[in-house]
Amino acid sequence: MAFVLTLKFPELPRTLLGNVPRQIISSEARKGIARGSGVMLKTARRFSPKVTKSLSRSWERRKVRRIRGGWEGGVGSDHHAAFQFEKGRTRKHRPPSDPISTWIRRKSGVAFFTFDRKGDKVPANLGNDRTVGRIAFSIARKIENRGNHLPSPQALAAVGGKNLWERSFKRDRRKIEAEVNKIIPNIIRRLEA
Repeated sequence: MAFVLTLKFPELPRTLLGNVPRQIISSEARKGIARGSGVMLKTARRFSPKVTKSLSRSWERRKVRRIRGGWEGGVGSDHHAAFQFEKGRTRKHRPPSDPISTWIRRKSGVAFFTFDRKGDKVPANLGNDRTVGRIAFSIARKIENRGNHLPSPQALAAVGGKNLWERSFKRDRRKIEAEVNKIIPNIIRRLEA
């Protein structure tokens, strides 16, 4: 899960582009993007669910790098729950059927049903490996089509729903832009020195 902050050089005033050494522009642009990324990092950590501290600690500032016509930075998290809290479910994937088969056998008291040759719904025979394999395959296919809806709806409601960090970055957009907008006054200050 990553959020990117980009500064394109055409956003700088033309008068600065022609008269200022490229080193000063590059240096200040890098610092401005780094400061904006710092605000994003604080925002991401502040709005991370407090259920697990590892999620808020997993957020890191992306390295500021030069891209065509500007600079790019931002924040990102490789925590497995970050995508789930942002989008409300896991990425679409097909899990292996073996762990699901083991889970099916462990679940006593949960009724699994299959369909017989006539199309009638009948209780599944969990002692039969073939039946368990078919149920596991069906569950895996459903996860592939929809993704897991994790975390629970209650957990999503506790943090205000989906798009947790996107909403928090929009809310703190002025702070982030204020840090990036310090680039021009800093360039002018360096030229006067």
